[in-house]
Amino acid sequence: MMRIHRSVAVLAAAAAIGCGSKPGTPPTAAVPGTPTAGDSGATPDPRPTLASPEYANWKKYPVGTVVKRRREATNPKEPGKKTVETTTLKLYELTERKAVVESQVTVEKTGYDTDTKPAQKLDYPASFPLPVGMSEAEFGKFLLPDPKAKVTGTETVRLLGQEYTATVYEWVGSLESGPMPIKLWLSDTMPGRLVKSEFLIDKAGSKAVEEVIEVKLP
Repeated sequence: MMRIHRSVAVLAAAAAIGCGSKPGTPPTAAVPGTPTAGDSGATPDPRPTLASPEYANWKKYPVGTVVKRRREATNPKEPGKKTVETTTLKLYELTERKAVVESQVTVEKTGYDTDTKPAQKLDYPASFPLPVGMSEAEFGKFLLPDPKAKVTGTETVRLLGQEYTATVYEWVGSLESGPMPIKLWLSDTMPGRLVKSEFLIDKAGSKAVEEVIEVKLP
């Protein structure tokens, strides 16, 4: 579930270089909530439950926390032009069952009008049941940014006057134009976890780089 959404987010961001817009899906996408025994009419689920890393991250921060990310995409075939996408995430609601994050995306491309997407509400459940017939180790792959992602180390990233110790994930995605190397920096001390991302779209040098440009606590 997470894997699919995150892969879509990366590929859509890549497509934004050519078209100037993309769906406003963040690198860490939501998983639909799961009813629990405390819900009216719900039946207790006997399967083991797994904690959501996204929920665990957002739970550390107060409602109203805002994170702003900026992604800049360039294409050598269009010198002097670029696509800038700004994603603003706000912790809208926090309970023992889920975190609700509001996402607002604005896309600016040279020669085009600014495109502000409708705000979306993303639900991150505190936990979800282990799928039938799957071990925790197997399901752990779905909690990665991509099933092919590998941890290649840790790096200290300095942003906004602070240092964030981030786990680095790398893998190679694919587009019609060919392989697409991807690198993510994730930190549990950053609201939303994503600190920075880079991916190379094609051999011609089209690329996109994203990083956090603002963190505001209420």
